[in-house]
Amino acid sequence: MTEAKRIVIDANVGVLTVLDYPLSGAIAKRWGEWIDDAIEVYVPALWLNEVTSVIHKEQKLGAISEEEAVSALDTVLELDVECVTETPRLCRAAFKWATLLNHTAAYDGFYLALAEDLASPLWTGDRRLVRRAHQIDVPWVRFVGDA
Repeated sequence: MTEAKRIVIDANVGVLTVLDYPLSGAIAKRWGEWIDDAIEVYVPALWLNEVTSVIHKEQKLGAISEEEAVSALDTVLELDVECVTETPRLCRAAFKWATLLNHTAAYDGFYLALAEDLASPLWTGDRRLVRRAHQIDVPWVRFVGDA
């Protein structure tokens, strides 16, 4: 895949954007680059469910207060991302990707399917996903913490 003026991000990137984790600084830098380069950011509709669930889980586990969780959710939902509704074709492609990745769930498959459909790189905060994608010769899955 060539360098595109659009990218796909997964839920890890969304969560790392609004909560304080070791990769959050790298994410902030990436967002700045994407904004400076006028990169359009896409997510499958599933992304909304995932970021909401992770933020809620962090609050329920006591990692953040309810006020912090609500603020983080408001912030992530206001990010300038284009949310793409899943279609039967995208679901079939996600199934294919989940099978290729040897995953039991198809969540990551949706991100790869959308990135493939848009001919755009997928950015993630999940090193295991990047490693597995590269093992099956998918170089356009990128880790946000890499230089």
